[in-house]
Amino acid sequence: MTELRAHFHDELEQLEHDLVLMGEQAAAMVRDSVAALV
Repeated sequence: MTELRAHFHDELEQLEHDLVLMGEQAAAMVRDSVAALV
């Protein structure tokens, strides 16, 4: 049970890391789009 929980924790950390990267990429795209409009 503890082993499964540890694995799940690792998966969550990886997912969180991926989401942060995606968020940063999305923010960069938005900034570029706004800069192109101005």
